[in-house]
Amino acid sequence: LERTGFFSKVLVDTTPVKGVEDQVDIVVNVEEALLGQISAGVGYSSADGLGYQVSFQQDNFLGSGTNFNASLEKSDVVTSLALSYDDPYYTIDGVGRGFGIYISQKDYADADISDYDVNSIGGNMNFSYPIDDSQRLKFSLGIDKTDIVLGITPPEYIKNFTENLGDSFQTYKLTSTWSDSNLNSSLFPSRGSYQSINAEIAVPGGDLSFAKIIYNGRYYKPFNRDETFIGSLRTRIGIANAIGGDDFPFYEHFFVGGQTSVRGYAPNTIGPKQEVSGTTLVSNI
Repeated sequence: LERTGFFSKVLVDTTPVKGVEDQVDIVVNVEEALLGQISAGVGYSSADGLGYQVSFQQDNFLGSGTNFNASLEKSDVVTSLALSYDDPYYTIDGVGRGFGIYISQKDYADADISDYDVNSIGGNMNFSYPIDDSQRLKFSLGIDKTDIVLGITPPEYIKNFTENLGDSFQTYKLTSTWSDSNLNSSLFPSRGSYQSINAEIAVPGGDLSFAKIIYNGRYYKPFNRDETFIGSLRTRIGIANAIGGDDFPFYEHFFVGGQTSVRGYAPNTIGPKQEVSGTTLVSNI
């Protein structure tokens, strides 16, 4: 009941059945969580500049147990719209089904990466299956259309990539995810662990073929009995490569740095760099 995320409090008690020595009644008292959320905000960061964000989230849509999410984001770096719908109880055996669509524009020059833009539109359909109480498998089939717009001073590597392969790519992606959650709460965990392995393959038949594997892990441990002070550890490891002799798309690279990955470094500043000829600009590749 706690893992569903539908309840903020779950109390289980037992009472003996009158006249029967070996039976008890299980009494469950629950307090429903706030499952719907509408938010809007304006903010500023050194990484994204001035940004606007509006989102709607409903984790028990119309009381059906399904999840619906819609988000709109606008900043100096990213403009995006995403919609998703997921039914974690599509069948009585716990098989889930979901859909998602998105459209985004990313200005990587303003993100301190390189002088190019990436415009994407796509969608996916996914199915998930529970292995046991904590583990789950998820499979997704998606299609993505990506257009590259080069700036005035892109790195030579990116110029050569677009000259050889073009600046518009359609890919078909197969994704499988294994997850194992032993957290005490899906909303605000204070103890337990979560880990997942995500394997994504852009299959042959599209304009590019490549594979990515990413491991994510989280661990929470309270420091006191009331669980008001909690320590946490996070891990993210990834590996990626092209398939069949294709060049790996530069816009699928991993970028680190910043508050959410490596503190003390500016966002997207850790990794190989290339100086643009004739300027002092240094760009990630």
